[in-house]
Amino acid sequence: MAAKKCKKCHRKIKQVPNWALELHGLSQYFLSDRYEKRMWIVIIGICFVFAGVFTNILIREYMERRTSTVFEYHQLNKIRYPGVTICPNNGDAIHYRDLEIDMRSRMENITNAEVDDLIIFALAGSGVDGFQTKVSLWDPDDIQKLTLMIETWRGDRSWKQFFEFVFDRNGYTCEELFYKCFYGQQTINCCEIFQPVYVILVGRCFQLQEYYQTAPNDWGRLHIYMNELPSYFLSASGKQNHMILYLSDNYSDVARYPKVPLGPQILNKIGLQMRTVAMSEADQHCSNSEESKGRGTCFANRWLTHQLIEPLNCTVHYLDHKTNEYTVCHPTVIITNYKNVTTNHVDTKSCRPACNREILTEQLQTGKVAGYSSAKADYSVVISYSDMQVEAYRENVRITLAGFVSEIGGQFMLFLGLSLNTVIQMSLLIGNFIRKLVTRQCNLVV
Repeated sequence: MAAKKCKKCHRKIKQVPNWALELHGLSQYFLSDRYEKRMWIVIIGICFVFAGVFTNILIREYMERRTSTVFEYHQLNKIRYPGVTICPNNGDAIHYRDLEIDMRSRMENITNAEVDDLIIFALAGSGVDGFQTKVSLWDPDDIQKLTLMIETWRGDRSWKQFFEFVFDRNGYTCEELFYKCFYGQQTINCCEIFQPVYVILVGRCFQLQEYYQTAPNDWGRLHIYMNELPSYFLSASGKQNHMILYLSDNYSDVARYPKVPLGPQILNKIGLQMRTVAMSEADQHCSNSEESKGRGTCFANRWLTHQLIEPLNCTVHYLDHKTNEYTVCHPTVIITNYKNVTTNHVDTKSCRPACNREILTEQLQTGKVAGYSSAKADYSVVISYSDMQVEAYRENVRITLAGFVSEIGGQFMLFLGLSLNTVIQMSLLIGNFIRKLVTRQCNLVV
């Protein structure tokens, strides 16, 4: 009796397909009697449901590109200072006498009042803010008269060459702005580390070039002492009432915020903390485009497009490198549209931050001036990183393609014991069964 039962089991095992031995429970299904088969169908069905549910969750997480954030502290041997940009509060810090001499050499019998108006016309017509009160006093006849006069003053120079003559050759110089600079206790040449740069609506400024802090706190402080600059038209005293310091990133377009007003005879201490952020572009909250690389780049492009190119079909001389299709605006065009051109309200909602960027946190402390250098300087600022550490935030995708394939295989192996070979064998078997079924139906019809 036992021998017959054993032969019957061996006969059933031979009838089981090879691929069925790889699927959990299916081999037992073929070997079981009618009642046990029902139990194995339920068990295999439950396993299929669990495998389907967890696979669906896994696919959804992979398609949504979910991420996790990793936070680290990095201790550095050196850390680059931000793009410290120093500007006069008013855009009329120019060499008045030199401009007057050039003007009178090209025009005879010009009055002192006309000299003032023509210089203001040139400054405001270049796209520098702050002259609203002066510009609003001119009627159309005044603007027409000044237009003819500035054409004569310009001569055979292009508008770009003319504005470079006004700002670069006859604007305040680096030596006039800076009194002394120190790194720690070491004296450094201010004009070797600062270079001229233009800030939108502000005009010509000076920006700190590539310079590194190599020691923590007191030993690595950058001391900047500055002189007072003239303000011929916008200040009753004839001098700048304060300076503006912009803490920008190290890209060509200077971000207008954050900015720090520097008062005279006040020592300004700025403590910095650097954070780096590396985000995944997949979530579309950031971008790796050229426009997103600098914090001020998107604003500059939007301002140029919406305030100048679209309505006026021209550009300003310090942004003409952004487009080769448009010429520098005639000063009259800027003057007649001065209120719209000098607005700060630019729609930057579509501007996305860079996926890999640096975030600067500053802390300002002010106090009385102290020390020999600061006592002789009109403006004083001390900048340093509090420590030589950088907070690094990195966004990692939870499931990569390799991980996705691995976890899909794990789901089917856990619940069903399926491998890729098993799936292929089952697919071929089902395909072969369908082919035979179709062939049989066709033969019956014939």
